[in-house]
Amino acid sequence: MSTLRILSSPLLKNSAIYTIASVLNSGTSFFLMPVLTRYLSPEEYGIISMFLLVFSIFNIFSSLNIHGAINRVYFEENINFKEYVGNCFLMVFLNFVFFFTFIFLTKKFISNISHVPEFWILLAAVSSMFQAFILMNLSILQAKMRAKNYAFVQMAYSLLNIILTLILTVEFYFAWKGRLIAQFLSSCIIGIYSLVTMNNYLNNWKLNVSYIRHALKFSLPLIPHTLGGMLMIMTDRFIISNLLGLKEVGIYTVGLQIGLIIQLIGQSFNKAYAPWLFNELNKKHEDTKVRLVKFTYTYFFAIILFATIIGLLAPLLVRFLVGKDFYTSSSIVLWIALGGAFNSMYYMVTNYIFYSYKTQFLALITFFCGLMNIWLTYLFTRYFGIVGAAFSYSLISLIFFILTFILSIKVYKMPWFSFIRRV
Repeated sequence: MSTLRILSSPLLKNSAIYTIASVLNSGTSFFLMPVLTRYLSPEEYGIISMFLLVFSIFNIFSSLNIHGAINRVYFEENINFKEYVGNCFLMVFLNFVFFFTFIFLTKKFISNISHVPEFWILLAAVSSMFQAFILMNLSILQAKMRAKNYAFVQMAYSLLNIILTLILTVEFYFAWKGRLIAQFLSSCIIGIYSLVTMNNYLNNWKLNVSYIRHALKFSLPLIPHTLGGMLMIMTDRFIISNLLGLKEVGIYTVGLQIGLIIQLIGQSFNKAYAPWLFNELNKKHEDTKVRLVKFTYTYFFAIILFATIIGLLAPLLVRFLVGKDFYTSSSIVLWIALGGAFNSMYYMVTNYIFYSYKTQFLALITFFCGLMNIWLTYLFTRYFGIVGAAFSYSLISLIFFILTFILSIKVYKMPWFSFIRRV
């Protein structure tokens, strides 16, 4: 299968659907940015950014990354998929009970370091439970390659979020609180819808300890991995908040949202590419592996080029998209875009690690990079402000990609250097 045949396969069609849905879903804040930056101050925008940051971190511990196990196990013939999903749901629900108790007891501490009021901390925790249900539903749809159904769920969630935000923030003048309420309501409504959709998987199943162990063996090593990823992409705003204040967080977040368009595209493509790749690797054809490698290198070149173009156009994009109080955010877009490109390249090689079930090694790399990022971000932010934070993000993303690529080469044999041998 050549590169052209890869692009002409159902992969491209599904990728386009995933991209449209994910752009709307992950880009909710981006689409709201032109309105919110004209109705809110940088400080208020900073509060919204920190709330969404806390919400994202909570999502890791609420879901336990169980949705990743669901996606991967669908291709295992010796597992009862329906029963597996039922046991995963039980784990997620019981885990949330303990998780919410912990958040309730530590809400004051979390509020102090995030500058998000305690009440909204609890609201973020509840939202994360419904988000876990949404992720489970999406994983089932992705594994079955039902791109249109997947897109419907994501787009419904995004549109509801956007509409509620505009009504509560602009029409009812709830300011930053309107954005947070909209996020909470959207998660609850689509989370309940996801439970109804998964009803067939949640009825008439029995407890299976071996399935629970299997899911935890796959998912728990990914918590340090996911947490490390969060440290790489979210440390910056915590540090900026405490070193420079919420105003700078708001300005930085605007530049971040523009620059991360690149990473959003990479994530969307990978939603279609990963299950398709797993299916191709199961065929064990050496010629296919060579062509996959060529396609991957072409992708690397294209994504870096695109990131550079976005960075160079940043001054024009910022003036068109946001209010004048946020114009200085253009100074960080190039570094953020390059970091997003490196992360998009990471997705292309990490799939082989997931395929080989060697996620425990990936977790070590991610957590190591996350810890390194704390030091780098603090250092660069202290001396160079938000530009330093953006540069740190780009640098750590590059290191992360290189280390993951090396691990991928070690755990799953692919002809990454076949062109060198031929020369």
